[in-house]
Parts: sequence; C-alpha cells; structure tokens
Amino acid sequence: MKPENILLDKDLEPKITDFGLSKLLNKDGSDAILTPIRGTRGYMAPEWVSTLSVTEKVDVYSYGVILLKLVKGIRVSEWVIHGIKICEMDIRMVARATCEKMESNEEISIEDLVDYRLNGDFNHVQVKMMIEIAVSCLEEDRSKRPNMNSVVQGLISVED
Repeated sequence: MKPENILLDKDLEPKITDFGLSKLLNKDGSDAILTPIRGTRGYMAPEWVSTLSVTEKVDVYSYGVILLKLVKGIRVSEWVIHGIKICEMDIRMVARATCEKMESNEEISIEDLVDYRLNGDFNHVQVKMMIEIAVSCLEEDRSKRPNMNSVVQGLISVED
C-alpha cells in the first residue's frame, strides 16, 4: 500500500485501489509464499526481504509509512531533520524517538515533524496519535504491529 493507492471519491471518502497484496492470501485464508519481492521501496515491510511468509501485517506496515507521510507532507524517503537527510531505515528510529520524548514529556518540537505548509495550524493531540500509531505499525516484528481495526479505533478516538 502506498499513497497513490488511496483515492478520494466525490464526497472525499477514501477508496483503496490496487489490491495487489490481497491476492497474496489463499482463498482458505492461509498465507501464500512467493519468491519475487514486489512493492514500492520505502513502503515495504521487513518481511518482504526475509524468509517470513507475507500476511496482512505488510499492509499495516505500509499504512504506518503513509501516516508519517500525511504528518510530514512529503515522502518518507525525502525527510530531512535538522539539515540531515534521513534514510528510509532510520524513519522508524526517528518516529520511535519522537514518541519516547512525547511520552516522557521532554521538550520536543512536534512542528519539525509536521507539514510546514500548515503554518502550525494543526491539532497536536491528533498528530501525536498519528505518530504513535505509525510507530506501532512500523514495528519490525510483525506480531507487535496492531491490526487495522485497532489503527482505525485509535484514529477515531481523536477525531474532532
């Protein structure tokens, strides 16, 4: 899943397109095992390059990357923090460190993580929740990633 797979209808309701990964599950619900790596760099879960079978958790991982893109307003692979370009592998560490600072009430400039085009006009509680959810979606161990129902419930919990 990547941002290009999320389209808006005339009522601005999101619609998911290109169900490529849903085809990876067998009709009986068991995991399919494929050999070629498919997907868009930066949105692919770690298990794509390992011997683990592919499950719905790869989409959860990709959704975490999408959430970070929504917060920052640019592709995760283009993130620059304090003048340093962050590589894709470091995104999890940056997001996790941000969450830890927020949890410990350390001073943190959340504005550094939010799309500058918003000019500071955003809901801090919602952004904090989006970052926390994104970090949980980006867990390297897929068994620690939430399911999409939990992700949705977390996002709804801070809805205006």
